[in-house]
Amino acid sequence: YYNMLTHGGYLYVIKSDTIAVAKLGTNGSVGAWQTISGSNAGGTPYDSRGARVAVAQGRLYMVGGGWSGGSESLTVAYATLNGDGTLGGWAYATDLPDEFVYGGLHSYGNALYAYTNSGVVYRGVIGTGGNITSWQAANFSVPGGDPYGVAVELDPATGYVYFAGLGTGGSTAAYSRKMGGTTDIVGSLSVSAGLAVSTSPVAL
Repeated sequence: YYNMLTHGGYLYVIKSDTIAVAKLGTNGSVGAWQTISGSNAGGTPYDSRGARVAVAQGRLYMVGGGWSGGSESLTVAYATLNGDGTLGGWAYATDLPDEFVYGGLHSYGNALYAYTNSGVVYRGVIGTGGNITSWQAANFSVPGGDPYGVAVELDPATGYVYFAGLGTGGSTAAYSRKMGGTTDIVGSLSVSAGLAVSTSPVAL
């Protein structure tokens, strides 16, 4: 149920309706945690279980979540990330067309890409002030058609997006796809080596 990200020298950990923030040191140290809860205090605007987060244009975006069939599974909210680690007030963008619970999410250029549970990938252009007024289907779909629980990461240096762990069956395949410009996704899928499946917990 956790989401975690870094921005502007701060580490953010998000769970349910609470956000914990700590300043990062140049030596890798983590400062004292400050916790904010509830939408009025800058915490999440709704129960974020099953949601994913991404940073784009200095704002934190939270997409989907809740439980299957719930109204939260279509919700898109955003808040400004301030220089002191705090968040501005939350606002709501246009809902996603398809359910999004433990899907994949990343930003690229001036848009967000949401890997919804139907297998369709939607692209939402970020407008003035951070709002997203519409979502358009990208020209590709998720391999296997089920991104539930997928891990997605974009390498901004190369423009490749990587996703792995697709589907409720726990696929071990990892995929990559080249992002093309700021308006599209191009290139062929390439399957990398299967992921090793661990039967015991891994200490972090």
